[in-house]
Amino acid sequence: MDPAQILLHIYLYWPGAMANMAPVILKPVFPWLDMPVDAGLRFRGRRLLGNHKTIRGFVLGISLAIITVYLQRIGPAQWQLVSYELWWLIGLSLGLGALGGDAIKSFFKRQTGIPPGKNWFPFDQLDCVIGSILALSWLYWPGFAMVGTLLLIGLALHLIIKGIGKALGFA
Repeated sequence: MDPAQILLHIYLYWPGAMANMAPVILKPVFPWLDMPVDAGLRFRGRRLLGNHKTIRGFVLGISLAIITVYLQRIGPAQWQLVSYELWWLIGLSLGLGALGGDAIKSFFKRQTGIPPGKNWFPFDQLDCVIGSILALSWLYWPGFAMVGTLLLIGLALHLIIKGIGKALGFA
């Protein structure tokens, strides 16, 4: 696989990664939005998502994805795999995809009895990558070989960034 193509795909899906990191990095911002998305609802006696999935996280994550795509839009044309004419919709799709993938994973994590914060390898590492790819598939499909490559890179990047975040006191 061409390394330049891999880098272009990482660039394309990077706003989804930013959306996924925003709830942790921007946790002190807008404390009044620190309300669970699931409003405490339960399914089979267990929370749908838990307290870690908040309205603040979704608002900030999606906003950061949109801002990131806006900045990509004004970047070099040779870095763009897609037309950024609908930049706000691309950002919205990537933000919703990344955080939606994380929320779906959290639902299954809660239903299987895994507590919040406990690692569920490899699902905790791949949820936002899968969600971002699927959410942007209305505009661009990278092909199955690239999807596999992005999943491997996403797994590695997630572990590296999580390690850095722990060292800096974010996680």
